[in-house]
Amino acid sequence: MIVRRLEDDEVERVVAAGLGLSRLNAGTGFYLVAWESDEPLGHAHLALGDPPELQDVSVRPEHRRRGVATALTHAAEDETRGRGGDRLTLTVSVDNPEAQEVYRRLGYEDAGVPPRHVRGTVLIRTGPLEVDDTLLTWEKRLRPRALLLHGGPGLNDYTAPLAAELAPLFEVAAYQQGRHTEVGAYVAEALDRLPAPAWAIGHSWGAYLAMHLAAAQPERLLGLVLVGGVGAVGDGGRAEAIAELRSRLAAPPSGFSDLWPAYFSDPVAAPPFPDLVLDAEQYATTTASMDEHGAAGTLERALPSFDRPVLLLHGTHDHIPLHAVERTAALLPDARLRVLDGVGHFPWLEHPGIVAREIVDSGVLRSS
Repeated sequence: MIVRRLEDDEVERVVAAGLGLSRLNAGTGFYLVAWESDEPLGHAHLALGDPPELQDVSVRPEHRRRGVATALTHAAEDETRGRGGDRLTLTVSVDNPEAQEVYRRLGYEDAGVPPRHVRGTVLIRTGPLEVDDTLLTWEKRLRPRALLLHGGPGLNDYTAPLAAELAPLFEVAAYQQGRHTEVGAYVAEALDRLPAPAWAIGHSWGAYLAMHLAAAQPERLLGLVLVGGVGAVGDGGRAEAIAELRSRLAAPPSGFSDLWPAYFSDPVAAPPFPDLVLDAEQYATTTASMDEHGAAGTLERALPSFDRPVLLLHGTHDHIPLHAVERTAALLPDARLRVLDGVGHFPWLEHPGIVAREIVDSGVLRSS
């Protein structure tokens, strides 16, 4: 399914499919249409007022309960964000609980406007329409979208606490990365899941992956937040990082749980182990691919052209060496490096709220 703005030469096809386009000549906005191949599934009108309003959402009966209304709403939100708006409103009938449930699930809330009773004849493009309805006004405060990339490679996703911390700032999407052996396959997978435009927020290896997204399709990104990230130059400090981590252990680890406390500034006070599982073969093959990119200078060549804001957060007790992160920051035209004193590799676990606070204090959201 693809949602795009209605073109003039598509009007007849949409109307013939049973979608009325009643506000086509309203002059205050435009229609978005959901398509499957060349078949229109539904439409929505975005009125460009202050604030913008989502109107006339209609899905053909045979295509309902397929997420069409949700896709149309997301598209209207993206159009609003793209025009600098931070709020989208809509009206929903008091007698339409199904639509209310959809909008409630998408984050819309009562705007504090009294219910409006509409009764009488309304003239629309297709002719007079008799109306007798009570409308509720709802709204949603729009946050920029973000794709959250967990570390590894070869680990399960552990970022739920970070996603919850970032929820007031972003509409966060996170996912379990697939089993791949080459960096390019991860990039393709992540781009497939990236809502555009969006921030890429990565931790550790996920930060390295986020930089590759910026190298591959910079136009789809609003910016980067790199937390405890592997560097972009050479091996990114990985050899030093592994040696440092091992130096913090009294004995060789028998599993990931033995290694876990070494990631923190105070191993005794380390949070509970989150049942991380590492696929050793995936880790080895992927890091070999990272070495190839490092030797080829893939990121070194691409990142100086990435002009979106980038925030790098790095703890003084992170096992990844700070100099590798500083070399990365030097490549990026709009990079802001914030060193977190007394913090290890998982700052949001040691100091809940610290990542969100640093994002706000750095000002990167204002400059995106």
